[in-house]
Amino acid sequence: MTITVGDSAKAVEALRRDLCAATRSDPDLYLGHADGKEFCSAYPSRGESAGYQAQGSVDRYFVELCLPGQRPGGTGNPEKKVRERFAEVMDDLREYYKA
Repeated sequence: MTITVGDSAKAVEALRRDLCAATRSDPDLYLGHADGKEFCSAYPSRGESAGYQAQGSVDRYFVELCLPGQRPGGTGNPEKKVRERFAEVMDDLREYYKA
């Protein structure tokens, strides 16, 4: 996980929106794209970036999470669990940075 400080909340949110739009626009490369409150995530299906990637913004902070490895398989929708956990992390960061 990487957290960087931007110049302003507006600039960080614009960066997040641009990255999420780029992810959304390439359905062959990104599987399971999901948008959440102030974040998006996806599972790249090929290349060095295979794994889970998420980008989010909290005020002036840009959050990026990359988990290497194959997309989880099995029953119980395991890829949804990863997104839910990142949503919880974003909630915690939102509480911490906006408090």
